[in-house]
Amino acid sequence: MKKIRSLSLFFACLTGLSLSGLTSCGGVEKIEGSEGLIYELSEDGSSYIMTDASKCTVKDVVVGNWHDDLPVTGIGDMAFKFQEGLNSVTVAEGVTSYGECWLDNGTCTKVTLPNGVESMGVAAFLICFELKELVIGTGLKTIEVDTFEKVNEDFTIYFRGSEEEWNDVEVADRGNDILETCKMVFDYKD
Repeated sequence: MKKIRSLSLFFACLTGLSLSGLTSCGGVEKIEGSEGLIYELSEDGSSYIMTDASKCTVKDVVVGNWHDDLPVTGIGDMAFKFQEGLNSVTVAEGVTSYGECWLDNGTCTKVTLPNGVESMGVAAFLICFELKELVIGTGLKTIEVDTFEKVNEDFTIYFRGSEEEWNDVEVADRGNDILETCKMVFDYKD
């Protein structure tokens, strides 16, 4: 039976299909985003970028990794700027590209990012006055300019990696002072 399943999985991956309809060949669960999110097709037509959350009415938004039979790989510039009453944003695994000021939202209190995000984007959380919790996956390499400018002083970062991995992250000098005083939790498991 194991051999038959392996062959079935091989052919499903070869044809781009999934046995369960819920996972891709890479083993990442396919997650549709919250209703009302607006997407833009990439130039090469192979993936989507979530560009606008202003029509989304839920307060706890999920940015999925799958839309209209293609992967979602990024979040565009200022995608959440005009979404009112936002409480939290959870981003599915596989979404690894983040535009400038992508969150830029004064009401969001919690953001959960997947593993594999190398940079959160320039000014990612600029003026996120109410942001109190950020969960960051492993693989982070850089924190860009103004990523945490004007973030709430009562702020906690939950990092899925070790303290040593965090110390290897390159942090831009400007707009990230909160990292010196915020609470850090390492080896976080959610």
